[in-house]
Amino acid sequence: MSQYITKESNNENIVEQKEMNGHTFSILIDKRYKEFEEVQLDFYFYSDDPVKLEKLAENLSSKGYEMDVVEESSSENEFVLDGTSIAINLSIENLNKWTTEMCNLGLSHDCEFSGWELEI
Repeated sequence: MSQYITKESNNENIVEQKEMNGHTFSILIDKRYKEFEEVQLDFYFYSDDPVKLEKLAENLSSKGYEMDVVEESSSENEFVLDGTSIAINLSIENLNKWTTEMCNLGLSHDCEFSGWELEI
């Protein structure tokens, strides 16, 4: 079985995700949401093996996350898992902490956390 994500690429992803968190958080506060409002985030993971994503989904389900089925991605030899988080209080600090946890959890299953979204 091949390795999909490295510790180094995961660390780079954490930095990128935190940068996007700041931008997205500003838009959410401007458009609709209030800081510290309780929200559930839709999120995505990618990997080269559906079994890796299924094991990650089991882990997240045990923590109360709602998970969809693993599907083939539009990219060749990639698979995607999406789900919905448990409730978190919307703040940049909480988003950054949650994002870091999701990236590291993904790494532990050889999956890459691809980001999150929240309906505006």
